[in-house]
Amino acid sequence: MVDFDQPIDLQNSQPQQRKDWWQNSKRLQVGTLICLTTSSSRTVFLLVEDPLPTPPHSKPQEDEDEDADLQSQANTAQEKYKRKLDEAPSLSGDRRRAAVMLRLVQNRPDDIVWTLSQMTKRTSTLRQSLVEFPGSLLQSFQPPLEALQMMNRRLDIPFREFLAPEDITSIPEVDPAAYTQAPGFSYDLSSLTHGAELNYTPGKEFDHEAFNILADLDRAQQNAIIHTLSNSLALIQGPPGTGKSYTGVAVIKTLLGNQSIIDPGPIICVCYTNHALDQLLEHLINDGVDQIIRIGSRSKSKILQDLNLNFLTQRVEQTKTEKSEKWKLYQELNRQ
Repeated sequence: MVDFDQPIDLQNSQPQQRKDWWQNSKRLQVGTLICLTTSSSRTVFLLVEDPLPTPPHSKPQEDEDEDADLQSQANTAQEKYKRKLDEAPSLSGDRRRAAVMLRLVQNRPDDIVWTLSQMTKRTSTLRQSLVEFPGSLLQSFQPPLEALQMMNRRLDIPFREFLAPEDITSIPEVDPAAYTQAPGFSYDLSSLTHGAELNYTPGKEFDHEAFNILADLDRAQQNAIIHTLSNSLALIQGPPGTGKSYTGVAVIKTLLGNQSIIDPGPIICVCYTNHALDQLLEHLINDGVDQIIRIGSRSKSKILQDLNLNFLTQRVEQTKTEKSEKWKLYQELNRQ
């Protein structure tokens, strides 16, 4: 538990006014990420916990002559619950001090030792500050951060040489994708040329004129596609209305058209807005791509509603392993 001075304007207010102020401010809500930092540069990340105790299980009476001992135990449990409820940390309960329940984000030994040492001290010469990250729910970004940490330990972060190059004084060279180095490899571009035969091998001459005649793409889009297929990392830029999404659809269709050769695995499409993602996926569906799963609940597309992950999971019978894993996850959530 951590307590601190109430805001000055609340110190002379009534309990209900303080309660309303904290609720309306949406500050220090359950699940909010908090940083505790000290003047000695010590930093610990914590989460706001629900301070309210779990209510005792109330068993309905089936017989008026229920055992008196059981009734006495139920009364005792209810009294303990009320005491814990009164003693629970509260942001609004005291007019001078606000209190909040926190837990460590990561149970690292050095953080645990330091936190316990602070709890045992009656006074501290260190200046301590709580920094709140409003609107930031750790659950929304903790899994990707943990995945990045794991990849960092294994030294297998994709595009590491571009994201964090060891030599920042020079621009790293972008090599072709590894699968393009296989002997005799070439892209089949027939998915972009209405079935007409046209192949492209990175690093070799290409018939741009034939591509221009056969494909429904302008020159800039053709060059962007060839550039993307020639490199392991590519960036396509352009002002609105120049066909960036259309070009992206063409790249995806090309990769899918060559999946027997390159085995790309799942292709993840990430867009800045839900509307943009819906448009991209709708274009793919209209072009004959049917193995699509839309992740996220804010899609407004009627075309994609039967392809939403939530919808599909409700229709698919779970295996015993999946049911077991789901049960374990629920147990873990209950413990938290």
